[in-house]
Amino acid sequence: MITRKIILPLVALAMTGITSCTDDTYKDYGEGAGTISIIPEVSSLVPVTPISRADEAPSDADYLLQKLNIVISTARGNAIRYWNSASGIPWNNGAGSSIDFTLNSGTYTIEGWTGDSIAASWTRKYFKGKEVVSLKPDEHTAVQLTCKIVNTAVDVKYSDQIDDVLSHYTLVVSTAATSLNYEGREERTGYFMLPTKSHDMTWVFNGIRKDGTAIHMHGTIEDAKASTKYRFLINYEDPGINYGGGAITIDVDESTLDVEEHVRLRMRPVITRYIEQPDTQEPTHFEIGEANPLPGIKNKIGDICLMARSSGKITGVRLQMDGLPESVPTDIIMYGKDADPDAVSALGISGSLNDNPIRRITNFPITISSKLIDALDDGEFRFTVSVTDENYGLNDAETDRNTKERTETFILNITSEGAIAVKPNEEEKHELARLHYDEILLVGQVVNDETDKVGFYVREQGSGTPWDQAEYIDVDASELQSRAIANGTRFKAVVGGRTIGKTYEYVTSYNQKPGVTVATVTQRSPMTWTLPNAGFEDWQLSTPYLIYGSGQEMFWDSGNHGSSTMKKNVTVPESNIKHSGNYSIKLESQFVGIGSLGKFAAGNVFIGEYLDTKGTNGVLGWGRPFKDTPKQIKGYVKYTPGIVKYTNSGAPDIIEGQPDKGIIYVALLDDDMVTQGDKNYPGYPVVVRTEDAHLFDKNARNVIAYGELIFDKATEGTGLIEFTIDLDYYRRGETPSYIIFTASASKGGDFFAGGPSIMWLDDIQLIY
Repeated sequence: MITRKIILPLVALAMTGITSCTDDTYKDYGEGAGTISIIPEVSSLVPVTPISRADEAPSDADYLLQKLNIVISTARGNAIRYWNSASGIPWNNGAGSSIDFTLNSGTYTIEGWTGDSIAASWTRKYFKGKEVVSLKPDEHTAVQLTCKIVNTAVDVKYSDQIDDVLSHYTLVVSTAATSLNYEGREERTGYFMLPTKSHDMTWVFNGIRKDGTAIHMHGTIEDAKASTKYRFLINYEDPGINYGGGAITIDVDESTLDVEEHVRLRMRPVITRYIEQPDTQEPTHFEIGEANPLPGIKNKIGDICLMARSSGKITGVRLQMDGLPESVPTDIIMYGKDADPDAVSALGISGSLNDNPIRRITNFPITISSKLIDALDDGEFRFTVSVTDENYGLNDAETDRNTKERTETFILNITSEGAIAVKPNEEEKHELARLHYDEILLVGQVVNDETDKVGFYVREQGSGTPWDQAEYIDVDASELQSRAIANGTRFKAVVGGRTIGKTYEYVTSYNQKPGVTVATVTQRSPMTWTLPNAGFEDWQLSTPYLIYGSGQEMFWDSGNHGSSTMKKNVTVPESNIKHSGNYSIKLESQFVGIGSLGKFAAGNVFIGEYLDTKGTNGVLGWGRPFKDTPKQIKGYVKYTPGIVKYTNSGAPDIIEGQPDKGIIYVALLDDDMVTQGDKNYPGYPVVVRTEDAHLFDKNARNVIAYGELIFDKATEGTGLIEFTIDLDYYRRGETPSYIIFTASASKGGDFFAGGPSIMWLDDIQLIY
């Protein structure tokens, strides 16, 4: 088995100086100073997925770099250095190179950790490393600090024959703290941090045979190990026609995640533009590419400096130029085989190799002088830099391949415009991912800063609308965000009400005149998830009434499981009052019981499953897997409130003798199964227990978005009316893992408070 190793990469950042938590008062080491270089790496069996769920998420190594912590302790255990990205890690030559400093001779312990230490997740992992080093006077010592995965990993493999005998199956793996639900052929690996007090992991396998009968198996992995993967092998064994009676077997294979064989992943070369800073030792670097052009006015641009960096030795540099005069070659070799330095220099271009193998960094700065730039007229010019590296390799989890070339294009835009339209850069792409599906992001960049009025003209691509008649979007110049990019400032605007999937084009407005440079943006399309049986057409009129047809999978459920024990269904199909189809769903709050024996029960429906009844109290599992970001939820409703007869201090707004209140609410949640879940009922992000008022909290940390609609009076008319609930996103840009939807004819139903109220619902849909 081959592990994946990531060297935390070099990224283009301006250094702000060395700041750290230090304590030099402990002098239990020897006399004389030595120098030390720490080179951090991360070793992982599988790729690391960052927390960010945005369309353009940061790379694995970038994220681990942001989370890196390093502490250095003396032989007595006294911590004398502590660094992280927030306090300022003293990288020698850009983040991800090496950490160099001087200490007196002696023995030190170097510890590092990165990632996320959480109870269980499909994506978040935790890594730790530790090295002991003896530092001698006047010597340089290099330390490879490898942070290895410490999670306990679990995945599941099924034999092909399982689908021949089972129509549905689920494996739930739990620790004392939490659980993960492997629904069907779940291909993801789950990652657990074992609780301190118990390292046992339990598992439960439930399935439905093709004949409708259930199968249940369970077991325990006693004293499970960290840095270990447990693979569940679930097989169906058919002994053949002569024997009959096939069996399902479950075996658990154990393998270490900490193996000796590694594939070294060096960072691939990075190509940036930089500006020398006279007040600091480090230049300021900027990303290049389509989204980061350099606009400028002729004869005012000066030299352009590009930088290629690599963690291995650079073996070749190639520069291709497009749009320049015919006298300028379109393709030149600056370094490596067939390079001609004199010919390159004659063009006004220079470059040289700076190699530092001890610190695992190679620089190749390129200067395109003003001699060449000033000879260019207005227009767009492209300079494409290609870099080869003797050590850069890439492991794509399927095959080891050695991709040794990195190519980036720098765009120079010489213009007489005051501002130009540009594409979103990496930072702005994260903002783009946080927009709703009907919103677009327009980005411009000032070239001539003598302005106090900027904006955009935008039109649908292909519409033919003249720019001066297109839709105008004003931008308040006082809110411009300054960027240290050449001679300008970037400005932007978010525009709503667009048609999903359409492409729009835009130019800037500079002093209320349309520009010339055109940029385009295509509004992203949603995955368009739909809610199964959202018209409530399919039922099983059994005991209790079930809101799905025979042979279908459950998506919706209700309190009928509890009320049916007293011969009542509080949630039923309705054929007379509906929006479309044959039925709507009728939620009828009522007292369920005989005489004084019983309880008030709210008519309700929810996404999830009624799990258990404790006495006269229900246990409800809320939430189904869902991975999209709708803007609203819409449907049709009729509400008739009754007069409140039952009250509870837990529902202070439900007052005896006053009209009852109904409620509909929807929430999107992340994959945190601990905050509002229950380890005794794994697989649901929210478990509601009315017995001890363990209820849903819309402000809990696992809630990404929430919206609600409260009915404090009857709806108008005799039929159903349309309703819309806006979703308020607490964390824009994150893709949820679960959706919950709950409707109740009595808002205080969790506390058995309310009156004989009725709510009808039909045709629930998500709006993007």
